[in-house]
Amino acid sequence: MGCGRSDLVAHPSGTSVPDRRHAGKSSITVYNMRVRSILNSGGAECILGALFFLVAFLDYLTGGTALGWTPWWDALVLALLCLGMRWPLVSAWALFVAVPLGMLVDPLGQGMYVLISSCAVVLMIRRDHLRLAVIGTVVFGGVNYAVLFVRAAYFGDPPAPFFMLASVGIWYAVVWAIGLGIRGLARAEAARVASQYRERQL
Repeated sequence: MGCGRSDLVAHPSGTSVPDRRHAGKSSITVYNMRVRSILNSGGAECILGALFFLVAFLDYLTGGTALGWTPWWDALVLALLCLGMRWPLVSAWALFVAVPLGMLVDPLGQGMYVLISSCAVVLMIRRDHLRLAVIGTVVFGGVNYAVLFVRAAYFGDPPAPFFMLASVGIWYAVVWAIGLGIRGLARAEAARVASQYRERQL
């Protein structure tokens, strides 16, 4: 690719050479665009899911999961979440099947698979898969509620279905607020870029 006039600087020999400072800025711009593309495609949700996994791991190391932890299950749910970066629909339906099975693997919710799966709802909302996001909210929220109920019964705590339902509802209200907020910002940014493009064409 040739260099424009703005990319050239004078050399003591009298010739013009590419401006390395401009080339450096261009490479930084390309890098930033790639990072943004990865995050927009689901990388942000994968990072958040990985942080949840890390929390479970640290809790395990410090003895917080006295009843045991099933790391491979959390890792599987995290992998299915990250699959959404490439195949969002496959990831969504795989999670709809896998997460309820978590009641058989980790019924007490010693791991973080319930919270990791909620990250997928944010991704569905951001990508305008609102019907899938509603299904995910019902499925994942239902599993979350069931885990809370089973934990209460296991430890002999009195059941508090209203407060359990409220806690799950508040969590997914936050999930939807984040997803819709990011979706709105992305649409506003797209509209701004489109408006600038139209102005340049005039």
